Amino acid sequence: MSKPFQRDLMEKAREKEKELAAKLDSLFKTLNAEPGPAKKCDNIVLKHGERKVAYLEVEIVGQDRWEKLKTRYPTVRWPLAKKETCPEKEREDGIPVFMASVPEDLSDIAIIEARKWIEKGREEKSLFVRAGGQFFRYRKGGEEKFWAIDKNELFWGFEGLEEYLLSVLKDRNLV
Repeated sequence: MSKPFQRDLMEKAREKEKELAAKLDSLFKTLNAEPGPAKKCDNIVLKHGERKVAYLEVEIVGQDRWEKLKTRYPTVRWPLAKKETCPEKEREDGIPVFMASVPEDLSDIAIIEARKWIEKGREEKSLFVRAGGQFFRYRKGGEEKFWAIDKNELFWGFEGLEEYLLSVLKDRNLV
């Protein structure tokens, strides 16, 4: 069994992504943030003026898991499928994708350029997946695959976030 689709969780996450876009937009001085279509690694669109310059692929993390992520777990991981879809999005649009995780209360953020996540990451497997406060075990001892990166490779927090993003975008001649 894989994690069942839970529409209510998806809708709640989408609302949080919109709140995060508004928060980023209010914090940023140079970039603008707005909700994206959330179809393929583009939950939030970053713009410089009217020009799209980056996408954020956002994962909303439960508060209890966020604390473990910061203090106990050595890596941050996203589903293995995103290792394929996010580079496809970058190739199609020619602008970078950033992987971001935020707690439900939007008090913090961990972010990394998808390209770096892929190059420096590694595969991890899990027997369980958690969704909406519930645990789901994979059938017959099967494991779910994730692509993980050491958490010290990510940029953490909102302070200095715009500068971090701008430095990556400047290196790519996008701003």
